Amino acid sequence: MHHVILDGSGSMTGPGKKTLQHNVARFLRQSFEPKSTQIWHWHEQMYNITPKNISEDIPFLSNKGKTNIECLAEFTDSLPTGSNVLILSDGFALSESLLSVKHQYYWIMIGADSNPSQNFTKKDNLTIVHPESLFSVVQLIINTPDTFDRPLVINPMWLNKVSNTSDSINVMNEVGEEDEW
Repeated sequence: MHHVILDGSGSMTGPGKKTLQHNVARFLRQSFEPKSTQIWHWHEQMYNITPKNISEDIPFLSNKGKTNIECLAEFTDSLPTGSNVLILSDGFALSESLLSVKHQYYWIMIGADSNPSQNFTKKDNLTIVHPESLFSVVQLIINTPDTFDRPLVINPMWLNKVSNTSDSINVMNEVGEEDEW
């Protein structure tokens, strides 16, 4: 089961954060099996905002004040073991205390001021995701049944270095021949 959690704190009202958060949630909802995806708004409490019908949009809820980290920790502890917890946040309200060992967490960084190093050390069950790398992580979650055992830090700067190490990449086309890129 995938649980997409939208940070409802006041810091998420910064320029472009709410729109980016909403669009990332839409993308995740379209990428995963609808019946296995729940969308939550996290503020003082957890609110299930999963639309009942796939054709309905995710509602925009107001962001203000502080979120309740204990509420989020209790919520994630109550989820079935092995759940994927995808938190869409700038990270100001997050802390390591919420990382239950029984789940795989994906922190999708929302906003230019997101800073994973301020709150987290390397954890085996935490993947830090830049929005530019979201598609790669979604493919990993969909195509790897035991993502719980695959910690990552997806960093677009690293991806750029890898792609610049070679003048060309050989890719097999539909006919089975190599295409040079």
